[in-house]
Amino acid sequence: MKDEFEVDFYLYARNSFSRVRGPKWNDVEEFLMKLRGDTGGVRLRIVPEPDIGPMNLEVSTDDGFYLLTLLNSCAE
Repeated sequence: MKDEFEVDFYLYARNSFSRVRGPKWNDVEEFLMKLRGDTGGVRLRIVPEPDIGPMNLEVSTDDGFYLLTLLNSCAE
């Protein structure tokens, strides 16, 4: 199976959630722009998750503060 990307977008205050499979950069950029000044997050992930390597990149925001998280998978 070929790896694909999936992007999730959520806003807490509006209880809003969207998911796009196989997103283009424009989709990701649109979600990031909607996130500005709000509380929520945008997550870009690889589907299916790899055994080794990066699997998830997330931008979370709350009250003007931003957190960027990169999750890495490692086989045991």
